[in-house]
Amino acid sequence: MSTSRFYKKLTQAEVGQTKTHEVYIRMPNDFDYEKFFNNTHIENGSVIEVNFTAPTVSKKNPMIPQQEYDYRFVFFANSNKEKRIPGLGPLFKAFEVEEGDVVCLERVGEGENVKFAVTFYNAEQVQVSPAAVMITSEPEELDAPQIDTPLKDLPLQVIYFGAPGTGKSHKINKASAKYPTFRTTFHPDTDYASFVGSYKPITIKVPIYGIQGQPIRDIQGKIIEEDRIVYHYVFQAFLQAYIKAWEEQTKEEPQPVFLVIEEINRGNCAQIFGDIFQLLDRNGSGFSDRAGA
Repeated sequence: MSTSRFYKKLTQAEVGQTKTHEVYIRMPNDFDYEKFFNNTHIENGSVIEVNFTAPTVSKKNPMIPQQEYDYRFVFFANSNKEKRIPGLGPLFKAFEVEEGDVVCLERVGEGENVKFAVTFYNAEQVQVSPAAVMITSEPEELDAPQIDTPLKDLPLQVIYFGAPGTGKSHKINKASAKYPTFRTTFHPDTDYASFVGSYKPITIKVPIYGIQGQPIRDIQGKIIEEDRIVYHYVFQAFLQAYIKAWEEQTKEEPQPVFLVIEEINRGNCAQIFGDIFQLLDRNGSGFSDRAGA
């Protein structure tokens, strides 16, 4: 079964931050829409169109629920030759898509059994250079772990290695598809704070109080506010997965929770994991021997 993934780093224009305010995904001129969409295009005057539905998820913010979305690919064959997926304003707003985020349009299958999926990442999770790239592979049936096996019988830490395009991501996605998954990408600048979490300054609005301890109001009776910097602890991928895993333990039938680390060899693991590296030591029940450390 073949898999094709088109990755695109979104520009300021595509997310609607220019004067045109149009929101879209622009495809490169060499994008082979006939092959990618399995020759399902139609001609609408001077425009070639493909309508397709794809489940859409955000790896940038896993808290945003997955949704099915109807997409429309267009190719202006007789004018400027531009290829794009337009009309994405409501979708980008719902998925909090910003300039610099990366979108992945995935095609899996052959013939009539073709399915599509759309995934949004932030720039740290997926490195795209050049701005748009197509990856196509025909992996063999991979021996992904059978999640129906009792958790205590599964390997709890697994490292996949191999050259690009050999099916690592396919194998991981197949194993984790039905379960809560948190994903991050290591790089040389990744540290403990960006993997686990840290206090970060944020700006909030607070009332201004007078000398008598009452909030000051304007002539219309509205409370006057000012900006104030406060510090909040921001959970990153590790703590998000860790908290979700403990939430699952409160359920009658807990599900597995996956923490997927891309490009683990690119980071300084001692700097990134710190003391939590000891959590990888497990007892016979699958819980950390150092959970209280």
